[in-house]
Amino acid sequence: FEEHPLTVGAPPLPLFSAVPSHGRVSYCCSILQATYGDKDDELVTEQYVVSGGEEGSLRIFTLPSFQCCQEVTLKNHVSIKAIKSISAGKDQSSGIVVAGGGRLVYGIFTYSFPSSRYASPLEGVLNQAYNGSVWQKATQDHRILSISGRFIDTITKPASDCLTVVTISTYCILLCDSRGVVTIGNFKHMNYGNGEDSFHAL
Repeated sequence: FEEHPLTVGAPPLPLFSAVPSHGRVSYCCSILQATYGDKDDELVTEQYVVSGGEEGSLRIFTLPSFQCCQEVTLKNHVSIKAIKSISAGKDQSSGIVVAGGGRLVYGIFTYSFPSSRYASPLEGVLNQAYNGSVWQKATQDHRILSISGRFIDTITKPASDCLTVVTISTYCILLCDSRGVVTIGNFKHMNYGNGEDSFHAL
């Protein structure tokens, strides 16, 4: 990598100029972080970069090696203009990634890093939960330009069958687009503890 100072006298900012984008245009990125126990019961922190761009796919790279470990796409492969990651709670081991772009399309992806000491955090970093658009008549000229949001809370309660327990994590999401419109909504991730998930989105 090369180091480039932002201003005279400022500490150098490392620039990783060898990120393997293979000529693709990247517009946005975000960082995910996971902490888990290794085989010696020592806490290990893993970090990932999620990037998106013109080709309409999210690419997940490990840090600091910048090896691509996963690639997922938005609906209709629209270009991705904005990415936001929101962790659920203080441990940062689970949460959501929201990506949006052309035709006002957005996608919501969940992540939950393994906490067992023999597990690898690379086993499916992102899981696609929802694809949608804030306006079905949008053309290619309409774009989601900025995404913000926050984690609200997590509650646990008996499921409707009274035999299992459901954990519900709620997030608030804001999508700003080229029409000058801000769309605000909630996303609920419901985990039934038996490998079954369900979602309610914007």
